[in-house]
Amino acid sequence: MKTKLIIAITLIFLVILQSTTLDYLKLFNTKPDLVLIAIVLIALSLKFKWVMLFGYLAGFLKDALATQTIGLNTLVLPLIGFLVFRLSKKIDIESDFMKSALIFMATFLENLLIWFLLIFLGTDISLGIFFRFTLVGSIYTALLFFLFSKKILTPKLSTQS
Repeated sequence: MKTKLIIAITLIFLVILQSTTLDYLKLFNTKPDLVLIAIVLIALSLKFKWVMLFGYLAGFLKDALATQTIGLNTLVLPLIGFLVFRLSKKIDIESDFMKSALIFMATFLENLLIWFLLIFLGTDISLGIFFRFTLVGSIYTALLFFLFSKKILTPKLSTQS
């Protein structure tokens, strides 16, 4: 249970970092999604109920500090966690390269789902801006994970707790 508390505190810290300090690290007006990296790592390490709980927690916290439509992250992050969890049961995702590829796909999917939801809610976002933002953000997030995976972003979680 101590591990779960540490994960929850880490998610809170990452959401605050994501919404404040990372604004200074923007590349082409896009910043890496540390919260999504955490959700992917949680989905690869913990049981389903914890993946969903932490996905909802992270989504709720991101929405609480977001400027966009409230509720999008609360819907999308648990879904991403669920999909990564299911995929991890089908294929072996052990290497940092495979995790980076998975983070790229998860980031791309997250942005795609949010874009569709925003369009459904009546917000007009051009396809060009969406793809630039999504592609740069996905590459940036995956590259950041890959570069720092050995040192910072892969704590040893107790498996399947």
